[in-house]
Amino acid sequence: MRAATGYAPNLAILVTSVLWGTLWIPMREMNEAGLSGPAATTVSFLLGLLVVLPFGLTKARRILAGGWAMWIGGFFVAVSIALFAEGVVRGQVARVMLLFYLTPVWSTILGRLMLGEPITRRRVAT
Repeated sequence: MRAATGYAPNLAILVTSVLWGTLWIPMREMNEAGLSGPAATTVSFLLGLLVVLPFGLTKARRILAGGWAMWIGGFFVAVSIALFAEGVVRGQVARVMLLFYLTPVWSTILGRLMLGEPITRRRVAT
């Protein structure tokens, strides 16, 4: 795997931040047009699937070779994204976004309380 150079990483961060930051707008519109929250979430992610499917198909062997750990991890990521999407449809967008972006804080606190992980300077800076 070669390292990314130039502006590509910065552009990727910008594009994904804009997409995640505005995800709630079409989902809320679909919900107001009569699609339930779960249906709006499903439609939104099926559209995204159509965009990334060609890339996934070209990497199918690597994806399938990832083993159960990757599949289980992917499942939990998918569930968390679906719950986030459901939250922005049903809840107050500002509150849901704030809780989402504060995930590193909650993770640090829960890691300390439940797993006894130390809170290092690096973690605080992150």
